[in-house]
Amino acid sequence: MYEVMNLSTGEIVRKGKVLEKLLQNLPEGFYEIRENRKFIRFYSNIKPEHQCWI
Repeated sequence: MYEVMNLSTGEIVRKGKVLEKLLQNLPEGFYEIRENRKFIRFYSNIKPEHQCWI
C-alpha cells in the first residue's frame, strides 16, 4: 500500500496499491511517497512539464 503525503501540509492526500495512478493529476507541490508506512522517496511536480523524482 502506497501513501502520498503533501510536504507543505503534512496531509496524506492519496492511498492505494498502484503508485503510477496515485501520482496522476496531483496538485502542484512537493510530496513524500511511502510504501507500507516506510519512506521511499520525494516527488515534485512544481513544473508539470518537468516532473521529477528527487
